[in-house]
Amino acid sequence: MSAQFPPAELKEDSKYFSIVKEDKAIKSESDGGYVYSRPRHARMPRRTFSTGFTNLSQAQWLALSRFIDTKGCFAIFTYKAPNTGEMIDVRFAAIPTEKYTGIGGIHKYDVTDIKLAEV
Repeated sequence: MSAQFPPAELKEDSKYFSIVKEDKAIKSESDGGYVYSRPRHARMPRRTFSTGFTNLSQAQWLALSRFIDTKGCFAIFTYKAPNTGEMIDVRFAAIPTEKYTGIGGIHKYDVTDIKLAEV
């Protein structure tokens, strides 16, 4: 069984959640301006999920950072979509940026540019 994202005790910030579907059409334009198109494949369009976390504590940030370091952009893991509860096999499309937002002894982090590509 693959690992599940997000790690336990982390709650996504809904303002960063979005879904983009791929365009699976192959198009070619003729000299007369007519566009020919056909599907690239028969499967459903793959989705790219965007999500993020804000105001993470030091322990939450360490759990998320460890998950990102372990999986990189190569390992497949399961993502639980917050809107439907659907379990989807994904991988990171890019390594997210982790931003420190704490003050003094209060350590807080924001990770708001997470992109997950469906496989």
